Amino acid sequence: MRHFSWALAAVLLSPLASAQSATPADTFNQLFGNTCMAHLHSADDLTAWMAERNLAPLEDAVAQSFLHGAPGRAWAITLDGNHYAVSRTDAGLCAVYARRMDGEQLQSRFAALASKPPAPMTARSTPSPAASTATRRSVSYVWAWPDETRSGLLFTLTTSSDPDAPLQAMASLARAEPDEGATVHAKPASAR
Repeated sequence: MRHFSWALAAVLLSPLASAQSATPADTFNQLFGNTCMAHLHSADDLTAWMAERNLAPLEDAVAQSFLHGAPGRAWAITLDGNHYAVSRTDAGLCAVYARRMDGEQLQSRFAALASKPPAPMTARSTPSPAASTATRRSVSYVWAWPDETRSGLLFTLTTSSDPDAPLQAMASLARAEPDEGATVHAKPASAR
């Protein structure tokens, strides 16, 4: 696992992740990288990262809006005047939410991030656990090891073009287990 953390660090230090945020979509991806990707293996490290920035966890009743009934923590963050939330369940599912977002721009930026895993992993598009509709678009990518016998990562982005939606973007990251049918399942299933 330590080797895998170094690989994630290489992605986070790439020009895409380290470029100054020019748009809310860039800020969203940087927040996703700095929280979910960088602290995938440790809820305690994510909590410490938030505390270093003087961000206290949301009260449980409010946090549940982002945890969907699972135990865990959530934080509210305002960056460049835009409102975000980060949640991490105790089971390891991490997500970043945005109140308002240009979905087309974020879809493009997220695809650039999620389609470039560190070597020797490979990336591929996979069916999303969330269905797309006329106003909601959901895409998923899997980072898999070449032999596909070890856990990979499932990246999912859902955006909404509905101006009345309470949230217009959500990106999540979870461990993924391949099965014989080449379908990827988030692990643990109870975290979804």
